[in-house]
Amino acid sequence: MKKRPTKTKLSARSTPPPSGGNRLARGSLFLRLTQNVLLLPRLARIALVAGLALVVTVAFMPLVDWIYLSFFFSETTKVIPSLVSTAAGVVMYLAGWVLLVGMVGQPPAPRRATVVYLLVGIVAVLLVVALVIQGYSIAVEP
Repeated sequence: MKKRPTKTKLSARSTPPPSGGNRLARGSLFLRLTQNVLLLPRLARIALVAGLALVVTVAFMPLVDWIYLSFFFSETTKVIPSLVSTAAGVVMYLAGWVLLVGMVGQPPAPRRATVVYLLVGIVAVLLVVALVIQGYSIAVEP
């Protein structure tokens, strides 16, 4: 029976690779967050990437709709805003797959792009929460 290669786990004290421009400050909050996310099981990271892609899609919708309705509206191109918002979500999903999930047998490494990806995801979640609160407050106005 063939032995499977063992997965390498990141420790909170591991240092980033010394080469290249992807150096992260040792012990920074964002590095610890990134390492904790990368230590999640693969299925959990896939779910996180899918959720963040959906959140980015929802966060882009109002902006894309406003730009489209203000400058480009036409009866024949009504589907364009949804395609643009969906494209933003797909880009977020693909970036998340490369940065957080990785390929089979190749664990993703913590790097600056991963930190930026997670920060964009956190900002998108906060934006969607703010949009939901604003929509609720407008809905219950007398």
